[in-house]
Amino acid sequence: MENDGKLRHIGNLNRAIHIRGHQVNLEQLEKHLLQVFQLESCVITPQTDETGNVSYISAYVVANASKPWEADTLKKAVIEMLPDYTQPRFWILMDHIPLLPNGQPDLQALPAPGQAGVFAKTGIASENRGMEDQLWTFGRTF
Repeated sequence: MENDGKLRHIGNLNRAIHIRGHQVNLEQLEKHLLQVFQLESCVITPQTDETGNVSYISAYVVANASKPWEADTLKKAVIEMLPDYTQPRFWILMDHIPLLPNGQPDLQALPAPGQAGVFAKTGIASENRGMEDQLWTFGRTF
């Protein structure tokens, strides 16, 4: 609370984001991917456009040693299971997720999605993303 009695919003503690008109809790999405795909570790990060709006998400994953990384299988399952706006555009396979001294993921130490992607989401939905982003931006101006 400010001195003048106004409340100041300092961000979401639960890592909730708004993407294309939907609220998404990144921690819940991470837990879901961990359980369904039996990953050792997973961190989802929002990627913003030049206006500061979240345009897509990226997934940093550490595969379970007993379950080999199968990009095609994972990609197909995610497309069938998750709504389009919660499907990571980039999947980055990591040896480990860098951690801060308090045990939380060090998001600043993660590589940029376009530089280290194991695979990028493709298909009709992602091919139309440019037009969809333009329409979304246009719609927000009214």
